[in-house]
Amino acid sequence: AGIVVVGLTSPANVAFCESLGCYTRVVPYNKLEQLSADTACVYIDFAGSASLRADIHTRFTNLKFSSSIGGTHVSDLAGGQRLPGPRSTLFFAPDQIKLRSADWGKDGLARRLQEGWA
Repeated sequence: AGIVVVGLTSPANVAFCESLGCYTRVVPYNKLEQLSADTACVYIDFAGSASLRADIHTRFTNLKFSSSIGGTHVSDLAGGQRLPGPRSTLFFAPDQIKLRSADWGKDGLARRLQEGWA
């Protein structure tokens, strides 16, 4: 069946997220039960909601990876300590730039960035 990309969002934003065309399906936060709890999955968190992260880590027994990238839910931000499943990691762009600069050198990084934006 391949990879299924599920977008989780607020009920008010379901139609907008569906219109983007980048998700196989879109599910509102309050309908997580529509998703099979034992499916292997990866959670990439753009919202930063501590309560949603806890729900994800608790519900999905085959969660393989969890990473926070954003924090749009500023009133509900919190860390991912003491959650079941994999440790939630933080994606921080400056750290990745530093890592890639070390891997590829300054010129190699600049070349790859220019190619990526071309």
